[in-house]
Amino acid sequence: MHLRLKGVLMTRRRDPDTGKYVENYPDDKILSVLAGKRLSTTEIAAELGCDRSTAHQRLTSLHDEEKISRDQVGKAFVWELTEPE
Repeated sequence: MHLRLKGVLMTRRRDPDTGKYVENYPDDKILSVLAGKRLSTTEIAAELGCDRSTAHQRLTSLHDEEKISRDQVGKAFVWELTEPE
C-alpha cells in the first residue's frame, strides 16, 4: 500500500503483528535485484512490483548513501551496485 502525504510517496506499511512500520522495498531487496546487473529505473520497478516513481525514490536514496551508482542514458537512469574500493 502506498500513501501520499503532501506529495511524498510513503513506501512503508504497518506490520500487522508488531504494529511497527516496515519498508515495502527494503535496501537488501533492491540491492539483490541489482546484483551483477545494470538496470533502468523502469526495469527495477518491474522486478520489485512497484510504481516507477517509488523505485526512483528508493534508488535515489541508495545513491545518496553511495550504495549504488547511476549513469544517465538519454532521459533515463541506469543503476548498478557501487564497486567496492
